Amino acid sequence: MIRAGFSRKGDFIAPVFDISRHLRVVEAEDGRMKEQFDVVFNELIPSVVLLELKMHEIQVLVCGAVSRFMLWALESKGIHVIPFVSGEIDNVIKAWLEGNLLKGKFAMPGCKWRFRGMVQERRGQYGRGKGKGRAGGGGYGGRRGGQIGKNAPDYCVCPDCGYLEPHRQGIPCRNINCPKCGTLLIRK
Repeated sequence: MIRAGFSRKGDFIAPVFDISRHLRVVEAEDGRMKEQFDVVFNELIPSVVLLELKMHEIQVLVCGAVSRFMLWALESKGIHVIPFVSGEIDNVIKAWLEGNLLKGKFAMPGCKWRFRGMVQERRGQYGRGKGKGRAGGGGYGGRRGGQIGKNAPDYCVCPDCGYLEPHRQGIPCRNINCPKCGTLLIRK
Protein backbone atom coordinates (compact mmCIF):
# COMPACT_ATOMS: atom_id res chain seq x y z
CA MET A 1 0.00 0.00 0.00
CA ILE A 2 1.22 3.51 -0.81
CA ARG A 3 0.00 6.91 0.29
CA ALA A 4 0.52 9.90 -2.01
CA GLY A 5 -0.19 13.58 -1.53
CA PHE A 6 -1.22 15.82 -4.43
CA SER A 7 -0.71 19.53 -3.81
CA ARG A 8 -3.84 21.27 -5.04
CA LYS A 9 -5.51 24.58 -5.64
CA GLY A 10 -9.17 24.08 -6.39
CA ASP A 11 -9.52 21.27 -8.93
CA PHE A 12 -5.94 21.57 -10.21
CA ILE A 13 -2.42 20.78 -9.06
CA ALA A 14 -1.15 23.86 -7.19
CA PRO A 15 1.48 25.74 -9.22
CA VAL A 16 3.84 26.11 -6.21
CA PHE A 17 3.92 23.59 -3.36
CA ASP A 18 5.64 25.88 -0.84
CA ILE A 19 2.60 28.21 -0.65
CA SER A 20 -0.17 25.67 -1.18
CA ARG A 21 -2.50 25.08 1.76
CA HIS A 22 -4.39 22.12 0.30
CA LEU A 23 -3.39 18.51 -0.24
CA ARG A 24 -5.38 15.61 -1.67
CA VAL A 25 -4.24 12.37 -0.03
CA VAL A 26 -4.69 9.15 -1.99
CA GLU A 27 -4.10 5.70 -0.57
CA ALA A 28 -3.58 3.11 -3.28
CA GLU A 29 -2.74 -0.54 -3.62
CA ASP A 30 -1.90 -2.38 -6.87
CA GLY A 31 -2.82 0.68 -8.95
CA ARG A 32 -6.27 1.02 -7.36
CA MET A 33 -7.44 3.83 -5.14
CA LYS A 34 -8.55 2.59 -1.73
CA GLU A 35 -9.20 5.94 -0.05
CA GLN A 36 -8.85 9.67 -0.63
CA PHE A 37 -9.31 12.72 1.57
CA ASP A 38 -8.23 16.35 1.75
CA VAL A 39 -5.85 17.97 4.22
CA VAL A 40 -5.60 21.71 4.87
CA PHE A 41 -2.34 23.15 6.20
CA ASN A 42 -3.09 25.84 8.79
CA GLU A 43 0.55 26.96 8.81
CA LEU A 44 2.92 27.21 5.85
CA ILE A 45 6.01 26.91 8.01
CA PRO A 46 8.13 24.16 6.37
CA SER A 47 8.68 22.21 9.60
CA VAL A 48 4.94 22.20 10.32
CA VAL A 49 4.09 21.10 6.77
CA LEU A 50 6.69 18.29 6.98
CA LEU A 51 5.27 17.17 10.31
CA GLU A 52 1.74 17.03 8.85
CA LEU A 53 2.94 15.08 5.82
CA LYS A 54 4.66 12.54 8.06
CA MET A 55 1.60 12.41 10.35
CA HIS A 56 -0.53 11.44 7.33
CA GLU A 57 2.17 8.93 6.27
CA ILE A 58 2.75 10.53 2.87
CA GLN A 59 5.34 8.54 0.89
CA VAL A 60 5.06 10.36 -2.47
CA LEU A 61 4.31 14.03 -3.12
CA VAL A 62 3.10 15.17 -6.53
CA CYS A 63 3.27 18.93 -6.97
CA GLY A 64 3.96 21.88 -9.26
CA ALA A 65 7.10 23.87 -8.65
CA VAL A 66 8.90 23.41 -5.34
CA SER A 67 11.82 25.32 -3.85
CA ARG A 68 15.15 23.55 -3.57
CA PHE A 69 15.05 23.91 0.20
CA MET A 70 11.60 22.30 0.45
CA LEU A 71 12.59 19.56 -2.02
CA TRP A 72 15.63 18.75 0.10
CA ALA A 73 13.57 18.83 3.31
CA LEU A 74 10.90 16.52 1.86
CA GLU A 75 13.41 14.01 0.55
CA SER A 76 15.36 14.08 3.81
CA LYS A 77 12.15 12.92 5.51
CA GLY A 78 11.83 10.00 3.06
CA ILE A 79 9.14 11.57 0.87
CA HIS A 80 9.64 10.90 -2.85
CA VAL A 81 8.80 14.12 -4.75
CA ILE A 82 7.43 14.26 -8.30
CA PRO A 83 7.63 18.00 -9.16
CA PHE A 84 6.71 20.20 -12.14
CA VAL A 85 3.33 18.51 -12.60
CA SER A 86 0.21 20.38 -13.70
CA GLY A 87 -3.33 19.54 -14.70
CA GLU A 88 -6.72 18.69 -13.29
CA ILE A 89 -6.19 16.85 -10.05
CA ASP A 90 -8.48 13.93 -10.91
CA ASN A 91 -6.66 13.37 -14.22
CA VAL A 92 -3.25 13.59 -12.53
CA ILE A 93 -4.30 11.07 -9.86
CA LYS A 94 -5.63 8.71 -12.54
CA ALA A 95 -2.38 8.97 -14.52
CA TRP A 96 -0.36 8.32 -11.33
CA LEU A 97 -2.44 5.24 -10.51
CA GLU A 98 -1.93 3.94 -14.06
CA GLY A 99 1.82 4.68 -14.01
CA ASN A 100 1.57 7.30 -16.78
CA LEU A 101 2.29 10.46 -14.83
CA LEU A 102 5.88 10.96 -16.03
CA LYS A 103 5.10 10.68 -19.73
CA GLY A 104 5.19 14.49 -20.19
CA LYS A 105 1.49 15.22 -20.73
CA PHE A 106 1.26 16.62 -17.21
CA ALA A 107 4.46 18.72 -17.28
CA MET A 108 3.97 22.32 -16.17
CA PRO A 109 3.67 24.72 -19.15
CA GLY A 110 7.11 25.98 -20.06
CA CYS A 111 8.72 23.30 -17.89
CA LYS A 112 8.75 20.26 -20.17
CA TRP A 113 12.53 20.45 -20.35
CA ARG A 114 12.66 20.79 -16.56
CA PHE A 115 10.18 17.94 -16.09
CA ARG A 116 12.24 15.65 -18.30
CA GLY A 117 15.46 16.93 -16.72
CA MET A 118 14.16 16.27 -13.22
CA VAL A 119 13.30 12.70 -14.18
CA GLN A 120 16.76 12.23 -15.73
CA GLU A 121 18.44 13.92 -12.77
CA ARG A 122 16.55 11.69 -10.36
CA ARG A 123 17.61 8.62 -12.32
CA GLY A 124 21.19 9.84 -11.96
CA GLN A 125 20.64 10.38 -8.25
CA TYR A 126 20.00 6.69 -7.92
CA GLY A 127 23.08 5.75 -9.95
CA ARG A 128 21.42 5.13 -13.31
CA GLY A 129 22.13 8.48 -14.96
CA LYS A 130 24.58 9.32 -17.71
CA GLY A 131 27.31 10.51 -15.37
CA LYS A 132 26.41 14.22 -15.50
CA GLY A 133 25.36 14.58 -11.87
CA ARG A 134 26.91 16.90 -9.30
CA ALA A 135 28.90 14.13 -7.66
CA GLY A 136 30.70 13.28 -10.89
CA GLY A 137 29.39 9.90 -11.91
CA GLY A 138 25.78 9.05 -11.26
CA GLY A 139 24.02 12.18 -10.02
CA TYR A 140 23.87 13.27 -6.41
CA GLY A 141 24.79 9.84 -5.15
CA GLY A 142 28.28 9.69 -6.66
CA ARG A 143 29.71 7.17 -9.06
CA ARG A 144 27.80 4.26 -7.61
CA GLY A 145 24.62 6.17 -6.82
CA GLY A 146 24.81 5.27 -3.13
CA GLN A 147 22.43 6.56 -0.51
CA ILE A 148 22.98 9.95 1.04
CA GLY A 149 23.49 9.96 4.81
CA LYS A 150 22.86 7.40 7.50
CA ASN A 151 19.12 7.98 7.69
CA ALA A 152 18.42 7.67 3.98
CA PRO A 153 15.04 6.04 3.36
CA ASP A 154 14.86 2.41 2.28
CA TYR A 155 12.51 2.28 -0.69
CA CYS A 156 12.51 0.65 -4.08
CA VAL A 157 11.38 3.24 -6.63
CA CYS A 158 10.43 3.00 -10.29
CA PRO A 159 12.38 5.67 -12.21
CA ASP A 160 9.72 5.75 -14.95
CA CYS A 161 6.33 5.88 -13.21
CA GLY A 162 7.23 6.78 -9.63
CA TYR A 163 5.90 3.56 -8.06
CA LEU A 164 7.30 3.12 -4.56
CA GLU A 165 7.52 0.15 -2.21
CA PRO A 166 9.47 -0.51 0.97
CA HIS A 167 12.84 -2.18 0.45
CA ARG A 168 12.99 -5.77 1.70
CA GLN A 169 16.27 -6.80 3.26
CA GLY A 170 18.19 -9.31 1.18
CA ILE A 171 16.29 -8.55 -2.05
CA PRO A 172 18.06 -5.97 -4.25
CA CYS A 173 15.68 -3.42 -5.77
CA ARG A 174 17.44 -3.86 -9.12
CA ASN A 175 16.03 -7.41 -9.25
CA ILE A 176 12.40 -6.31 -8.84
CA ASN A 177 10.20 -5.30 -11.77
CA CYS A 178 7.70 -2.48 -11.27
CA PRO A 179 4.19 -3.99 -11.03
CA LYS A 180 2.77 -0.98 -12.91
CA CYS A 181 5.12 -0.62 -15.90
CA GLY A 182 7.67 -3.46 -15.72
CA THR A 183 10.78 -1.25 -15.35
CA LEU A 184 13.45 -2.46 -12.92
CA LEU A 185 13.26 -0.65 -9.59
CA ILE A 186 16.09 1.33 -8.04
CA ARG A 187 16.89 1.85 -4.37
CA LYS A 188 16.37 5.16 -2.66
